[in-house]
Amino acid sequence: MAAADQPDLSKLPREIELLALAYASDLGDVGAYFLERCWVGDLGLARAVAVLFDLAASGGFCWLTARIPEAPLRELARDADQRQYWYSLLLAGPRPGELAALALACEAGHLGQAQWISDYFGFADNRAPEAHFCTLLSVACVAGQLDTARWLADRFSAAMPDTHVRWLLERAYRSGSVPLVAWVADWLTADGRAAHSTVRASARAGLPAVCAKGHADLARWLITHFGLTRAEAYTSAPGGGSLTAIHAAERHHELYVWMWRRFRSRPRRRTRAAF
Repeated sequence: MAAADQPDLSKLPREIELLALAYASDLGDVGAYFLERCWVGDLGLARAVAVLFDLAASGGFCWLTARIPEAPLRELARDADQRQYWYSLLLAGPRPGELAALALACEAGHLGQAQWISDYFGFADNRAPEAHFCTLLSVACVAGQLDTARWLADRFSAAMPDTHVRWLLERAYRSGSVPLVAWVADWLTADGRAAHSTVRASARAGLPAVCAKGHADLARWLITHFGLTRAEAYTSAPGGGSLTAIHAAERHHELYVWMWRRFRSRPRRRTRAAF
């Protein structure tokens, strides 16, 4: 690391020195503290700890497959199901610590922190985390973090099979963010990463869940942007479960009325027992 990139440790508060001494006996604890600093966006402390313990060195934090502490990730990540998936997937790789740190910073929306992590751990063109690109991008998308999603796409863009495309879009829908979903759809189709028909089919399959969660703005955007029809809104999508979009919207009055007016035909209401 260049001297200009190293923080001036002499200017750090005395508490940081004591913290370093307290953690010095257990690198697992150091890693846990570092991950917490990445999650909260504390770049100063993250850099200080990384330099003090040389976390980028071989044999250090990056290679602790079994000792990367699970507790901080379980407590800090916002979505338990999402955390379980990306945590197990990232730790299957050869350098789990740095990937977990990057995922936490992206999920929390700390763009500067994510950029520093990428630079510090040497994610250059010849060692970019392309194998985990879809997971990292989905982490940012499910949390609605548009800026970090864009940065990941610019820095680590990789080809995606249709299964990954559908998975990424489903995670983006969960955010309820129209700007984020609009960007993901455009990014996927702009350079031929996915066919428009694939993205549209994902929108139809994801619409019932979007309606059920009450994401009215996103539901309206999906319907209008992809030209979803009355038949598509009133029937379940192949592989998308039995719930239809119109019936999922019944619990959200304004959205239900908007869909009814758009499609110009009032559906037969389900009984309470049908839910």
